[in-house]
Amino acid sequence: MMKAVTYDSYGGLEVLQVRNFPRPKLPQNSVMVRVKAAGASPANLALRSGTGKDFMDAWFPIIPGWDVAGVVEAAGAGVTEFQVGDEVLGYLYSEILPVGSALAQEQFCVKLK
Repeated sequence: MMKAVTYDSYGGLEVLQVRNFPRPKLPQNSVMVRVKAAGASPANLALRSGTGKDFMDAWFPIIPGWDVAGVVEAAGAGVTEFQVGDEVLGYLYSEILPVGSALAQEQFCVKLK
């Protein structure tokens, strides 16, 4: 299981809650990142409040904080740039991965060391 801040409907801070989620399946060319820090961007705010629903699709529950720093916990088949234990910066939003799932496509990560 993994723990994440999430929300199931549009609204203010009151819709945020901490929940446990099953670990997602690791797709090819993706890494699983144990998130140590996440940024809340204007896009996160627009999506949560509902003001961005005309230009961003929402599939609830949503886990905000797509810009992250963390440590690679697992690497999927085809990953060549990263190994378990690498410290990375990553962008966790993708049309083919669950939003904020702690999964990032390899091309959206950069190694810190």
